[in-house]
Amino acid sequence: MALLKKISDRNQNLLRASTYINSFKRVVEELVYNSLDADSTSIAIRVCIDNKYIQVLDNGIGITKDNFRLLGDKYVTSKFIDVTSLKCTSDKYGYKGISLASIIEVSEHVKISSKFKNSQETWMKKFCKGSVEEFILTTSRPSKGTTVEISGFLYNLNIQRKSINLLKELSNIKLALEQLSLAHCNVSFSLRDDSKNEIIFKIHKNRNIYQTLWSLFEINRNDLKDLQVEKNQYKVKAYIGKDCLVSKKYQWVFLNGRFISKTFLHIKIHENFTRKNFNKTKVKFTDEYNFNCKIPFYFIFIMCPNYDYDFNYNQRQTFVEFKNCEEVNNLIKKLINLYYGDIKVKPLVVREEINEDYNNDTRKKVKEIMEKILNKNERKANITQLQNGIKEHSRTKQVKTTYDLLKTNENKEKNPINIFTDPQNNVIEESIDSCMSQIFEEKLKKNTDYNDDEKYYEDAIYNHFAEDVHDKFEIFEPRVKNVKEIVSKNLNKVNDKINKDNADLIFSSESLQQAQILGQVDKKFIAARMQSRYSSGGKSSHFLTLFDQHAVDERVRLERNLSDYFDGNKWKSVAFEKFQLKLSHDDYFYLYNYKDKFTQFGLQWTFAEKHVLIHAVPEAILGKNPRKAEIIFTAIKKLISEQIDLIQSSRGNVSSYPKCIMELIFSEACRYAIKFGDQLSKDDCVNMIGALANCKTPFQCAHGRPVMAIIMEIPNNNLTYTVLILFLH
Repeated sequence: MALLKKISDRNQNLLRASTYINSFKRVVEELVYNSLDADSTSIAIRVCIDNKYIQVLDNGIGITKDNFRLLGDKYVTSKFIDVTSLKCTSDKYGYKGISLASIIEVSEHVKISSKFKNSQETWMKKFCKGSVEEFILTTSRPSKGTTVEISGFLYNLNIQRKSINLLKELSNIKLALEQLSLAHCNVSFSLRDDSKNEIIFKIHKNRNIYQTLWSLFEINRNDLKDLQVEKNQYKVKAYIGKDCLVSKKYQWVFLNGRFISKTFLHIKIHENFTRKNFNKTKVKFTDEYNFNCKIPFYFIFIMCPNYDYDFNYNQRQTFVEFKNCEEVNNLIKKLINLYYGDIKVKPLVVREEINEDYNNDTRKKVKEIMEKILNKNERKANITQLQNGIKEHSRTKQVKTTYDLLKTNENKEKNPINIFTDPQNNVIEESIDSCMSQIFEEKLKKNTDYNDDEKYYEDAIYNHFAEDVHDKFEIFEPRVKNVKEIVSKNLNKVNDKINKDNADLIFSSESLQQAQILGQVDKKFIAARMQSRYSSGGKSSHFLTLFDQHAVDERVRLERNLSDYFDGNKWKSVAFEKFQLKLSHDDYFYLYNYKDKFTQFGLQWTFAEKHVLIHAVPEAILGKNPRKAEIIFTAIKKLISEQIDLIQSSRGNVSSYPKCIMELIFSEACRYAIKFGDQLSKDDCVNMIGALANCKTPFQCAHGRPVMAIIMEIPNNNLTYTVLILFLH
C-alpha cells in the first residue's frame, strides 16, 4: 500500500478550480458577477470558443492600485466583513474570494486592467499558468472600469477542454446573460462571437422587468400576475403567467440574484401547483392530461441572508441547502395560494389629493394625543403607580416581586430602566417588572397602608424554591397506547412475512401459457391456477392467483400500440395539415442545427421567417382514436422542448422514447382498455391471459403497477395407495 501524503497547495488549487470552473459559461458568469458587484451599468462580453478566448469589459468603479497587489489570490475579497454581515440580505454576489483565483488556475494567460473612478492611472496585472507575471502601469483607459482577458482556457484540463461543444457553449452563455438581464434591469449586456464577428445577444439598460420579458420572450405584461410575499428577512417576488405553457423553459427561480436550476425549490413549487390544480379541476387520472402541463410559466426571485444557505454547481443542476427549509416552503405555499386567490389581499388606497384643511386636522389630532401622553406622565407617584411597578428612588430597600424570587434562568438579560422626575423633582424609576407579589395585591384590596418593612417581602421562604421543585420531584407525561397501532403492527408483520415468502417465487411467460383459467370473479378479476417454483430450493408448486382485468388489457394494448408506432429506430410519421408553430430564436436554432435528431421522431417541417410550418407529425401523437387538436399541438410543442433540453444537458443526445409521446401511448392504452364491471366470458379470459403471455413485460401495467396477486398456495393432495393381498390357507 502506498504511503499517505498531503497534496501540494498548487494541486489543491487546481482540483478545486476544476470542480468549480469547468465551462465557458461559468467563467462568464463569475466575471459578470464581479462587474455587477462593482456597480457596472454596461457589460460587454467577447468570446472565441475555438481559440479558448474570453474578454469581459465593464464600466464599474474599477480597482485601486493597493487592491491590485492581492488581486488573484485565493480567499481575497472586499465584500466579506464578518460572519454577522452574512446574516443580513446582501446585494453582492461574491464574498468567498475563490472565483477569480479558480479561473486563473485553469487559464494559461489572464490579463486584468482597471482604472479606478476619479483616477487618471490604469494598472494592469498579468498571470501566466497561475503565477503573477508582471504588474505595471499601462496606457490609460478612456473611462473607469475593468477589463479581464483570458486565453488558453482549460489548458491544463484535457478532458474538459476536448468535451467543449461550440454551439452548446455559446447557447449557454447567451442563456446566462438572459437570466442576469432579468435580475438586473438597469444594466446593459452584449455578447459577441469573435470567430464569426457576430453579435449574439444585446439588451439595453434602463428598462423594467416587463420590458425585459417582452424583449426576451415576447411575454406581455397582461399575461402576468405580479405577486410578493415576505416574512422576517425572507422575501419572494414572483411573476407568474395567467395561462399555462407546456415548456418548462420559462420556469425560472433566482436566489439572491443567482439563477438556480432543478432544485428542491422547483419541486415544492410544482407540488403546490399540482395540488391546487387537482383540487380545483377534479381531473380523472385516465384523462389525457398531464398535471405539469397545468403549471404556468414563472419567474421567482427569492431574497434571504447569505448565512442561511449554501449551494454547489453541477453541469445539470444546482444543489441548494437551507438551514431552515420550512421558512422557504411556507413562503412558496403562501405564494401559490395568493396566485389562486385563496388569500385575500386588502387593496391599497392611494389618495391622489390631500387638501390643506385635512392636513391641519391631522396635525391637531396628533398634538392632542401627544399632550395627553405628556400630561399622563406628570401625575404624582401614588399607590396605583406602585402597583404598576413604579417606586421612589429615595427608599433604601428594593421591593422584591414573585418574578424576582423565582428566577430559573440566571443568564436572563435585564431590561433597561427608564428614569424621569415627577413635579416635586423626586427621581422616579420604572421597575424592571410590572407584576407584584400576590400578598401585596391582597393588601391593596383591603385598602391597608403599604409598608416596605413588612415581612411580606422577606424572601427566605422563596430561596431556591424553583431549584428544589426540579430536584425533588419528577414529572411524568401520561401515554395512552393506541389499540390501532398494536393491531396494525401485527398486521404489518403478517404482511411482511407473506411478501417475503412470495418474493421467493418465480413466474415467467411459460407460467402464463400453462395457467389454468378458472373464470371471471366479481367482474373485476380473472382467477387462474398457476405453477411457480421457489428460487431458493427449486421446488415447484401451484398457486391461486387473481389478475386485474383492466391492467392485463392495458399492458396488451400498450405493447401492441407501441409496436405499431415505433419500429425500433424511427417513429412512424403521418402527413398532417400544415400549421404554423411560433418558436423562440433558440428553439429555431436547435431545429436547424439538429434536424436529423428531430426527424427520427416523425417530425417534418419547413422554415419560414419567424415561424416553422409543420406538415408531418408522429403517428403516436395522433393516436388510433381521434384526439383534440389542442392536445396534438401541445404534444408537438412539448416534444420539441423536451428534446432541446436533452440536447443541452446530454451533449447532443436525445431519448429514443420521448416522455411526452409515451405519456400519450400510456393514456390511450389505459382509456380504451377493459374496465372494472365489464362482463367477460371464459374464452375472453383465456385469450387475454394468452395475449399477456406474449408481452415483453407481462407482469406490469402501463403505469408500473402489478397485474396479478397471489392468493394462496394450493396444496398437493394426491394420495398414494398400497394394495395388500392376503392369501389365506
